[in-house]
Amino acid sequence: MLAVARPADFLLHSFGVSDVSAEAWIALATAVGSGVAGIGAATAAALSVRLQRRWGSADAFLRVAEVFENDTFRRYKSLIYGLDRSAFASWTEEETNSVNTWCAQLDLVAALIRSKQLNKVEFFNMYGDVVLRTIYQVSPYCNYQLTIRGKQFLLPLRLLTADLIRTWRRLAVRRRYPLTIGFPAQPHLRVNPDLFNSDDAVLAFRVGRRII
Repeated sequence: MLAVARPADFLLHSFGVSDVSAEAWIALATAVGSGVAGIGAATAAALSVRLQRRWGSADAFLRVAEVFENDTFRRYKSLIYGLDRSAFASWTEEETNSVNTWCAQLDLVAALIRSKQLNKVEFFNMYGDVVLRTIYQVSPYCNYQLTIRGKQFLLPLRLLTADLIRTWRRLAVRRRYPLTIGFPAQPHLRVNPDLFNSDDAVLAFRVGRRII
């Protein structure tokens, strides 16, 4: 009766190995199986980490959206959009408190983006116009506050500003985001990346004044 060669026997023979005993064959199969299992476990672990990051990012995004869509914060945004940015000394207490509270929220969001817990582009697609309008409106006031509170004031947001402007321009060039953004409360006011790169208040607000 002809013996049927096992595929692995042929493979081993091609490397100059012959007369493999049953015990050696079992040991080899066990080792190979362990190696495959190890690779599978490593792959599963890597996938788990990626999923956890995605879930964490999604959770952070949902929490941010909850705040942004809250009636109180919607009122803050509407109020800020209508402010005379240069006349911050004459803002009412309500207006000043609205700016301070809203900027504190944006500062937290900026910290999440910079720590990669929140996807920058996805956030920008959803709320980029909100952040850019806010930065433009509050820059003169925040620059004044910097002289009082120190340069750590709104540091995450100020660090992120230049990056957001780069993202804005890049997406606009690809026609994936509007190049010009208007203000609902001030129809005559429109901003674009070039304005953000030339406006003295915005340049002073963001960390690093290099023209982008």
